[in-house]
Amino acid sequence: MASAALELLRTSIAVAQRINPITPHHHVVWCVLSAKNKDGLPELSAEDRLSFFHAVRDTQEKITTETGITDFNINWEEGCGKPVPGGLDSWTRYVHVVPRMVGDLEGDAVHELLDRWTWSGGMIVQPEAEPWPCDAKRKDRTPEIMAAEAAQFRQMLSSAGIPKNMAACADGFKFSHIPIASGLTFFVSEFGSTVAFVNLRPFRRGHVLLSPRRCVARLRDLTRVEYEDLIDSAGRLGDALRLVEFPRGFEFSVQDGPLASQSIPHVHIHMIPRI
Repeated sequence: MASAALELLRTSIAVAQRINPITPHHHVVWCVLSAKNKDGLPELSAEDRLSFFHAVRDTQEKITTETGITDFNINWEEGCGKPVPGGLDSWTRYVHVVPRMVGDLEGDAVHELLDRWTWSGGMIVQPEAEPWPCDAKRKDRTPEIMAAEAAQFRQMLSSAGIPKNMAACADGFKFSHIPIASGLTFFVSEFGSTVAFVNLRPFRRGHVLLSPRRCVARLRDLTRVEYEDLIDSAGRLGDALRLVEFPRGFEFSVQDGPLASQSIPHVHIHMIPRI
């Protein structure tokens, strides 16, 4: 574990430290709470979870202030049972904040490196993890195939107890300049500012996108309410889909800026099932 001298941020909820960085200034934000649920696993209240993710955004801001770096990969996993300080968790309770600079990593190498990252140093090989496909192998899908998948997700969420009035964005929305039809969406938050929709070119089955309705390019541009609604929606969707279809949980990934491979200038979270 990194020493306290390497801490960038500490709150009552979280600590941000440089722990086995894969790029310069890479920090891991990890939760210091140890509350247990009925199964003996660490658990956060909804309020604490949002406070934790505010620490993630504060870590980005501190790195930008100290280094001038503005582009980041933000990655975390939920439901994957990876080791964390204090034992195994039902979600990993740590988030990678990976600053990106020109020429540091190629393509999606950041995801493969994070798949193999460990607390103790060195890299591990996870033979059960499906490799990330190269971009050239990802193909556009037809609207009909995407609409059928969205309908499947709406059914999954209904089975998991998500109310029907949250099952789709009735009027669709614009993902940057791209119109997303209502039939391609499968979730809209209670607050109404977050939408989930199927992916034109998924990495693997079940890879979907979650986005604020308002078009902003960066996480820092979201209001506090929008940011909290986005994070809360990601957790709610992950929990629901893990119950009915994807028991190993999800990797969540934000490409925050063009150097982090963001191709559409509209904040979005990739939800990628662990296979």
